[in-house]
Amino acid sequence: MPHRCSQVASISSGAAQLRQDVHTFRTNRWTMTPLSAAMKLMSERKRKFYVILVLGALVASCLAIAFKDYNKEAEQHHAALMLLNQARDSDRLIDENVLLTRSFMLLNYDSMVAATTKLLDICRTMTTDDGFNLPHEYALKSATQVYCSEVRTKVEVIEEYKTANSLLRNARAHIPVIVDRFQKTAFDERSDHLMIFIFRYFIEQIGENRDSIENSAKWIQIAKKDSRYRESALSLEHSLNILLDSFSKRSQLESMIFSNALRESFATLEATYLKVYDRHEDRAERFRNGLIGLSIFLAFALFYIVHKLLRTTDALNELNETLEHKVLERTSDLETAMQQLAVNQQVLTQSTKMSALGEMAGGIAHEINTPLASILLTSEMLQRSTQRDEAEKIQKGLANIIKTVQRISKIVVGLRRFSRDSSAESARSSELSSVIEETLILCGEKLKHSGIAVTVDEKLIGCYANCVPEQVSQVILNLINNSFDAVQELPEKWIQIKSRVSESKVYLSVIDSGLGIPEPIQKKLMQPFFTTKELGKGTGLGLSISKGLIEAHGGELHYDSSCRNTCFVITLPSATEMKAPVLER
Repeated sequence: MPHRCSQVASISSGAAQLRQDVHTFRTNRWTMTPLSAAMKLMSERKRKFYVILVLGALVASCLAIAFKDYNKEAEQHHAALMLLNQARDSDRLIDENVLLTRSFMLLNYDSMVAATTKLLDICRTMTTDDGFNLPHEYALKSATQVYCSEVRTKVEVIEEYKTANSLLRNARAHIPVIVDRFQKTAFDERSDHLMIFIFRYFIEQIGENRDSIENSAKWIQIAKKDSRYRESALSLEHSLNILLDSFSKRSQLESMIFSNALRESFATLEATYLKVYDRHEDRAERFRNGLIGLSIFLAFALFYIVHKLLRTTDALNELNETLEHKVLERTSDLETAMQQLAVNQQVLTQSTKMSALGEMAGGIAHEINTPLASILLTSEMLQRSTQRDEAEKIQKGLANIIKTVQRISKIVVGLRRFSRDSSAESARSSELSSVIEETLILCGEKLKHSGIAVTVDEKLIGCYANCVPEQVSQVILNLINNSFDAVQELPEKWIQIKSRVSESKVYLSVIDSGLGIPEPIQKKLMQPFFTTKELGKGTGLGLSISKGLIEAHGGELHYDSSCRNTCFVITLPSATEMKAPVLER
């Protein structure tokens, strides 16, 4: 047994090393071969051309990015200048409309309203983040706020100006109509003088003409006393007061409109913007120069790296030519070793099975000796009975012999089936109750002799799984032997085999009266050569091989830690849901 364990250990360690070597050499082979073939196809001249092409594309991309930003900034600067020019033009148009309105040459205020609306829209644009498209500058923001404040003030003054001018225009149109009523009266000449002074006041717009109008209008007081002219005189006096007040109000508003406050704030805003833009442009120019310098540096660095890479690739190509032969030779050796490893693994599985049979040999011998002794006694009894001609007793004895021989036959068939090499067999639909029954025949006497009660779930009858029955029997026998070793010294000794069926899976649970397995040991249960048994009583390969056999079926073997006792669960594909796979060994 120690010799067998050392042989198994050497086979497993060699298997791991062989798998690693095969993976490494196959990877190197398939990664180096395309590179070598590609580099052989590409001439030295083409490689240099591609390197220069890549470098040129890199430099061109950096320059394109730099000058793209430059063009974008130029467009934004042009848009800002256009905005300032529009503000200046709108202000000039407002002043022109005021002058035309002053001379009554503008019949409506549509043009003036459009200009003021445009100027307010420009102010709103300036105060947004997209107004000048520059980083936040306190000086520019402050100048913009001052200018827009002056614009709003001017717009408010213009609204008052339109009101005063409308009153003045209405009074100017109404006074001549009233004066005509005094024609061919005692006030005829004095009313004409009044109209002359009014026209002169509109033309010259000086204070002396206002005094002349007030002096010339004194006759209106006399006309109010005459009942014939009282109503016309009152109307003329009212219209004349409106005219003089509106004219004075309009003059004050005009002086506010034509003041230099708005023009000065605009000049400050324009100068501040140009100063901020120049400062920002200087920073952008330095950044562009740095970007161009960096792209040139990266181009040279890339050229150096690619040059070194090409030289290294050439060296690798030379090495690859010699390595290819070595890899092919080594791969052939490794494939041969892998084939030998597969054979050794089959031998290992069969050896483990024989080891289990060795452990059960005493129980099986007792299982066979007992019916053989019964046959011997019955035969001797039949021999004596034939001398006395006891036919009924002879018939009973023969029936007992037949039954006992059938029992021995089952044991022998089970032994032959269990010991047979099933590695090349395919999975098939198998009734699990028969598999378990044949397995228990092999170990039943040992369990019975140790006083271990075994119960099998009745649900297993008619339950089919897609498996190789000999391999499943080997796994179940291994689990039962482990349970036997664990519970034979306990006061309560029993083993239960339960089942559960789902749509596509069959679950077999082997439970014993043990109190479970500690958590640190649970993690190592399926590892090869791990055992908790005493030295010489176990190889530590049973669970590892069992796990491999079940996984080859597409199933699973695991320890159920949720059970209060010790429980291992075998999961197999249901025979009604899966086709029989060919198990790989």
